[in-house]
This record gives sequence, C-alpha cells and structure tokens, in this order.
Amino acid sequence: MDQKQKRKINKFLVAGPVLFFLGIFLLSVFGVNFAAKGAVTYPPGSLLQTGDVTSGIILNGTILNEDINASAGIVNSKIASSTTAGFVSGASFYDLSSVPASAGTIPSANVGTATSTDIQTYSSATTTTWTKPAGAKLVFIQVWAGGGAGGGNNGSGGAGGGGGGAYNEKWYEASGLSATSSLTVGAGGATSTTNGGTGASSTFSGLVTAHGGGGGKGDSVSNTGGGGGGTMASGTISGVGGNPKPGTLGTAGVATGDSNVPGQGNVFGGGGGGAASSTALAVGGDSTWGGGGGGGNANAGGASGGNCTYGGGGGASGGTNLAAGGTSTYGGAGGAGTATVGGAGTAPGGGGAGTIGPGGAAGGAGATGKIIITTFF
Repeated sequence: MDQKQKRKINKFLVAGPVLFFLGIFLLSVFGVNFAAKGAVTYPPGSLLQTGDVTSGIILNGTILNEDINASAGIVNSKIASSTTAGFVSGASFYDLSSVPASAGTIPSANVGTATSTDIQTYSSATTTTWTKPAGAKLVFIQVWAGGGAGGGNNGSGGAGGGGGGAYNEKWYEASGLSATSSLTVGAGGATSTTNGGTGASSTFSGLVTAHGGGGGKGDSVSNTGGGGGGTMASGTISGVGGNPKPGTLGTAGVATGDSNVPGQGNVFGGGGGGAASSTALAVGGDSTWGGGGGGGNANAGGASGGNCTYGGGGGASGGTNLAAGGTSTYGGAGGAGTATVGGAGTAPGGGGAGTIGPGGAAGGAGATGKIIITTFF
C-alpha cells in the first residue's frame, strides 16, 4: 500500500465519525424527536400550516386544554354534543327566541339552578329602602295595594263594602336594578261613619305598582260598593274599578255588578262595585289581578264582595243577612257583613265590609297591602 492510499484511508477514518455525529446534531435541531415513534417536532420559530397536524401524529390522540389558546374560537358546528354540566357557558345562548322547534333539547344536567334565595317581606304600611344583596342574579317583586274601607252609616240602610286592592308583579335581572331602591306599602282605607277611605297604592321604586280599592259609600240610604283597585289606577267610591279597562258599577235592580271579563287587558283592572236598589241587591264584580268590587246595598239587606285570584277580595255590604266578603286565592279576603259594625278586610288588600245603620257606626277597615321581594343567587 503506497503513501497515497494510506492518506485516503486516514481521511475517511477521521471524516466518517465527524459526519455521523454532525448528522445526528442536524436531525435533532431540524425536526426529528427520537423519544417517541412517529412523533415530529418542528424547529423553533417555525409555523404550522393547514393540514400539518392530523390525529395520526398526535401522541395518545389527545389535545390538552392548556395547548389551546384562550382566544381561539371553535365553530359551534364542531360541537356534536355536551352532556357535562357547565360545559357550555350561559353566554353562549344569546337568542333563545330563534331556536327552531326541531332543535334538540338541553340536557337537564346543563341547566343551572339557583343555589339559594333571599326573601324579604314588607307587610306593614311603610316607606323604606331595599338593598340589593351581593351576588344577586334575578329578583322577583310582588306587590299588593291596600283595600278600601267599608262605608259607615248615618242613614237607615246598610253601607257599601270597600273594593279590594290590586296585585302586580315583575321579574328583573339583578344587574338592571339599583343598589338601593325605595318601596312603599300602602295602608288600608281608613274607617268612617260616612264614606269609607280608599286604600293606598303600593310600589317598588315606581317600577312595580298596584293601586288601592275604593271605599264603600255610607252617606245615603242606597249605598254602592267601592270599585276594586287596578294595576294602573285606584278604584273609586262611585263603584268604578281601577284601570286598565275597569269593571263598572252594577245596574240597580240587577243581581250582580259588572265583573272584569278576561280579554284585552281588562283582567288587570278592578272589579266594579255592586249597585244598591230598593228591589234587588248587587254583589261586587270579580277580577283576576285587580281587586274585587265591594258589595252594594239597599235598606237592611247585604251583598257579597267580588272575588279575585291575585288581588284582594271586595268587602260585603252591611245587612242583617250577613253577606260574605269576596275571596282571593293569593290576596286577602274581603270583610264579612255583620248585624252591626262591618268586618275588616284581611291582608293583603282585602276590602272592609260596610256597616248597618242607623246609629253612626263606622265601616270595617281596609287591609294593608304587602310587598315580597325574592332574590335568586
């Protein structure tokens, strides 16, 4: 072997290991990770292109939550289903009114529920301040107005019953209410030896208001019942219920007053008071959200107050037949007639009964209203 051949062999022996380790270095820098079979690591600073990543090259087939940028958007069509509570936030549902009838249902596990409630009840005639609790989400406000008082009597016949106070309610998102709100619970109508006093309105910061029932008449021989309160106006002593579309005074000689018939919003008005007649008695008109009308009267007979669902029942007129006060499912009942002084209405919002004369006795008092505020967290 000559010197030239020896030099070539020596160069190969020196260059071969150098090239081998250089290759290993270059592979480690520019893309191959030998830690896992099939795994590929891009060089630092390189950008992935569309189609570069497929499920086949993801180790264990898993993308971790921390690997997804917080600002990344996921098209809703890519979410096939969600059965884990809280997986989809409430902010994702922005227009439920446009969900078609054929759309799938939301699993009950994904529907959040209120963890607790705070209920504050105001049942005395007062003006005070409500403070919104910390962490409140929804607020449900219920308001009853004061009932009208029954009429007193200086004549020979029985006095008319007072109309019941109206009811109103509303839901609010807590964020839409002020940190503090004023509220007023209306007093019941004051008693008198003549016409009964009208019940006072109740209101939550002017946002939710219910109006009081009218007082029963008591200054004549033929006395009409007071009109029930409405959600927009108070009932009157002349027997007209409060707006909207109130019940009107019953017609003399007819057995019943003009009731609030559901339709065109008049379900929220007060029932009409019963009219008085020398030949027939008249009961107060009914209502749903408004107060029942007070019973009317003639001579010594009595008539029942109007019934309702949410507002206060109307008071009965005074008379020897001891007529019943109007009933209510969620409000107070109207006062019942007695042989002497009329019975008081029951809270919230029941109208007082009229008394029977002569003798100058006062009618029954109207009941105080009420406000209930339920906060959901």
